[in-house]
Amino acid sequence: MKAKLNVPTDLSEITLGQYQKFLKAQEENDAEHFLESKSIEIFCHVPREKVQTIKANSVTEISKKINSLFV
Repeated sequence: MKAKLNVPTDLSEITLGQYQKFLKAQEENDAEHFLESKSIEIFCHVPREKVQTIKANSVTEISKKINSLFV
């Protein structure tokens, strides 16, 4: 099954609340795969259960796109 995912393309699409939520998650667990999944969950508004069904290489790719907004 294919689904569309709205990945932010500009920093203005990310709220301060989302960023703070991600920072809190990062403090609690700094494992790379956890943070990749958490970034999709928070910034793309995808439930954790759905993120877990995405292929690992796709999670990494999407997460890199999100992370590039903060550089």
